[in-house]
Formats: sequence, C-alpha cells, structure tokens
Amino acid sequence: MGLFKKSPSATLEADRARLSRRREALAVKAKSAGADLQAAIASRTEILIENDDDAAVDAAKRRVEDAKSHAEALDLAVTRLDEQIADVDRRIAEEQDRTERTQASAEIDRHLVSFEKALPGALAALRTLSQAATEIEHVAFDLGAIAKYAHSAAVELELAGAVALDQAKGISRSVFEGRAPIPRRAPAPVPAPPKAVLERVWTVKPIAWTEGSLTRIEDCNRYIDLAPLLAQRAIDRGAAVRLGDPRAGKSVASWRQWHGFGQPTLGKCVLLDGEAQTSLQREQAVPEESKIMHSKVQPLFELLDRGEPYVIKTSPGNPSGEAA
Repeated sequence: MGLFKKSPSATLEADRARLSRRREALAVKAKSAGADLQAAIASRTEILIENDDDAAVDAAKRRVEDAKSHAEALDLAVTRLDEQIADVDRRIAEEQDRTERTQASAEIDRHLVSFEKALPGALAALRTLSQAATEIEHVAFDLGAIAKYAHSAAVELELAGAVALDQAKGISRSVFEGRAPIPRRAPAPVPAPPKAVLERVWTVKPIAWTEGSLTRIEDCNRYIDLAPLLAQRAIDRGAAVRLGDPRAGKSVASWRQWHGFGQPTLGKCVLLDGEAQTSLQREQAVPEESKIMHSKVQPLFELLDRGEPYVIKTSPGNPSGEAA
C-alpha cells in the first residue's frame, strides 16, 4: 500500500479542495441566512406597527434573534474556513519550495560529482603535456612557452578547483536547508525582432498613408521607404516608381506651382490606405471658416496707413540721430 501513498503536496491540495468546497457551500447558506435575517427584522417591524399582541411581538423577536444567531454563526464559519485555506496555501507554498530546493541541491551535487571526477584527469593531462614540451623545448621556442603555460595552468587549476568544490558544496547545503536562494542560469537572450521589410521608391506625386495612429504625408521628388504592399499600391496608382525606373531620382514639376506653399494637404495626395481616406473625410467635414490659415492667405494683423514715409535729418556730429 505504500506505493500508492500520496505526496505531501497532493495531500495538501486535496485538503484545500475540500475546504474550498465547504467554504462555497457555507457562503451560499450565509447569504441566504442574511436574507432571512432581514426578512425577520422587516416582519417584526410590521408586527410592532400593526399588532399590540405581546405574544406575537415576542415570537417575532425570537425569530429575529434566531436568524441573527444563525447568520453570525455562518459568517464566523466562513471566516474560519478562509483562515484554514490561507494556512493550507502557506503550507503548499512551503512544500513546493522544499521540493524545488531538494531537486536543485541534488542537481548541483550530481554535477559536482562529475566535476570532481574530471578534475584529476585534466590536471594529469596538463602535467603530461608540460613534461613532454619540456623534453623538446630546445627544438623550438614556443615549446618552452607551452611547457610553462601548461605547468602554471595545472597549479592554478588545482588550487581553484579545490576552492570552487568546497564553495559549491556549501552552496548546495545552504540551498537544501533554505539558507540560500536557488542558483539559476541567466535567461537566454531574447532575439531581436526581425526588421520590417521595406521597399524604397521614388515619389512622383504627394502620397499619404497611416503609421500607427498618425497619418503621414510625403511630398513628391523624394526617396521613401514603404512596406511592400504600400509601395506596390503607390506604384499602381502612379504616385511612385521603383529605383530601376528611368524616372527615379529625377525631379518632376512640384505641386507647389499650382497649390501654393507648405506641406501638401490630404486632398492633394494619393491615398495609400483606408485610414488615410478616413482622415481626409474628417478633414473635409471641418467647415472652412474654422480651419487655421497661413498668415499670407489670411493676415493675422490689421495694416494701418500711417501716411507718406519721411526722412529724419540729423546734424553732422550726431549721425545716429540720438539726443546729446
């Protein structure tokens, strides 16, 4: 029967499930008891208003007291169950932490055994290499350097290995006993998201499209990087050409010859997506008188006529015209 014994975590999980079911059942009863209490209070109030019979009033009073006592008992039971569930949750977390620490400590010990077995062989190999290189160091200069390096590496590795083993074994014990955090490997670097594929085109007409929540407008006679779908749409609508096209890099007559100054408006652009079309519709819905106009079109200041210009005459010793 021992083969089928539940683990401590499984037992605690079963206890928590049992307590949670009981808590839910009692919570339903507590809600119903609260409603019964309110009904009993309302009934007693009606009896007090409409009935002078002391027996009826006493009976109503007892019903209120019974309902109140029952509701309070249910509320207290729900509170006690909440406390028990919280205690089980704490014990589950402790058991999970203990299990994780045991597994981590065992894994550290397993790798330490492998390291401890491999270290003597590595030291022996370095010493053998150093001895072999020393025997023929007179043949080539680098052989002597190799001999010295292998000897120094063996000495340093033997000391460092002993210190590292002792330190790692202490960490393993501390992890198992809960006195040190579990050593964890650094997470693998998150690969950078691939760069968006863009196609460069040369604009021959002003274009507009949407990037995120903004409508972007670009004039003609420019190199623009667009998503392949938008680039193909601009080409199909006669607003751009590819780099190999004879027209690429050659300026066409600017729209400003016909449409004035500043950045092109949406109405003068070739629209490459539905969002830009929506922006144009919103712009067209704004009354003309409420739009902000450039000062060259609508002067911001009233011009005053101050008469004919005049010349200030100054003396030869005071060419600036300032008072002496």
